[in-house]
Amino acid sequence: MATTTVTTTSAECAPVLFGRVLSNDRGIPTSATMLASTERAPDPVGRALGYSSPRCAHEVAVGCPSWTGSTAPSQVPTLTSSSDGESQTMPAVGRSRRFLALASAAHFLLNLSIIGQGSLIGAVHSAMVDQAGGSSNAEFCLLIAAGLGDVAGNLLTGWWMDRFPCHYLFAGSAFVSAVNLAIMPHVSGLWPMALCSALIMQGSGIGDCSFGAMIWVARECGVNNDGVYTGVKNLGTCLGLGLVMSLALATSTADDYRVLAYTWSSICAVAGFTIVALPSPSAPKEAAAARAAPGAPAEIARRETAIVCTGAVLSAIVVSIFIVALTLPANWIGTVASRKLLLMFLCVNFCGQFVMSPLMRGLPPAAVHVALLLTSALGCASAGAAFAVSLNGDGPGPNHGMLWLGYGIIGAALLTNFSVLFSFMSSLVNLSGARSSIIGLGAAVNPLICAVASRVSNPLVMWMGCAALLVIMAAMVIGLAVLGPVWLQKGKKNF
Repeated sequence: MATTTVTTTSAECAPVLFGRVLSNDRGIPTSATMLASTERAPDPVGRALGYSSPRCAHEVAVGCPSWTGSTAPSQVPTLTSSSDGESQTMPAVGRSRRFLALASAAHFLLNLSIIGQGSLIGAVHSAMVDQAGGSSNAEFCLLIAAGLGDVAGNLLTGWWMDRFPCHYLFAGSAFVSAVNLAIMPHVSGLWPMALCSALIMQGSGIGDCSFGAMIWVARECGVNNDGVYTGVKNLGTCLGLGLVMSLALATSTADDYRVLAYTWSSICAVAGFTIVALPSPSAPKEAAAARAAPGAPAEIARRETAIVCTGAVLSAIVVSIFIVALTLPANWIGTVASRKLLLMFLCVNFCGQFVMSPLMRGLPPAAVHVALLLTSALGCASAGAAFAVSLNGDGPGPNHGMLWLGYGIIGAALLTNFSVLFSFMSSLVNLSGARSSIIGLGAAVNPLICAVASRVSNPLVMWMGCAALLVIMAAMVIGLAVLGPVWLQKGKKNF
């Protein structure tokens, strides 16, 4: 964590800023500095806006320009909810890097279990449809129920995280998933199977929003560059998706997936006990106070929410293209060949996230985002080119070599964007639970975009369209990185 040192010109200014002159390199106040901070009350601006706000930063730089300590996040106040301003506790101070490592491991296991189980929708899709009645209407109902479960999980998590300890919700999701998977192989009928499908995907919705909680933990431990930790968390998603597919190939038949369901049920239960054993992080409190202040603070909060909404668009494009790549290849090359292709795809996906997670410690999120998006666009173009070059130069099918190359490139880069997105957004704004939910809701619309993609009769056109969307998203990230901070700070002289 970088530190900033400025020559002290006023001995009385340091206590106002929580005594950071005497703090250690993690920004943890000592007992002496805590005592000093109580001798002189913070100014009203500091109370209303928080010490990371633009005006408070201006007061430090101009009115009281002397202190030494850990740099605070550069974000302006964050809007959380209208009713949680007084009920929130102050964020924990002084949690160690060991706690951060434990929390990262717990969130890794959480993603592996509750998001990884989403692969069952594809891995044992035919068996689930048969349990629901076997008709095309049954298949449609299962997919709709899965989408509704995903959206409901996102909405619930965004509301809960700003009000209650979030680890309780994550553990509850894991336990519900464990029970659901344990009984699902023995369920039959359309509506019971629709409920099982929704309960599978609620884990995906809740898990997507839980990236915000991982960022809160990093902040409480004095870490602002959180990309490595969100990367570790996303690594759990990548590994979970691949493990479910591997277990399905090794243990399941067309109509019997009990071993897979029981195994994953146990993993979900372990994840639930692991995450509930750790104390929950506290939601950012500054925005609740900023909302009560009229004028510019509320306007900046609205601008931050607008930026998060652009992040939701990016989330929708990235996750939807990933799901398209998982869902449609059986239509082009058959079931057996598609399973081999997808197993390679998921393995490369894991390796890509595994490589990027430690690299994020020293790289700016925006630059990584652009590189990954453009690389993914290249992969989409390669996959599309497979349909421009026939199987043997004269056959109707895609060129398998080009298709595998394209899928390898997509797998190495595409889904890693999801963890980088949260890190990038947190570098611009403070992510409340509601804002994490907005990004998660973007990912939850993937069934709709996948349905549209499945209606495109020419795979070449579909893949080139995906490549174009990713290039547009890269341009949007550049725009946000360059213009976003300027837009957020516009008019700060008014408060």
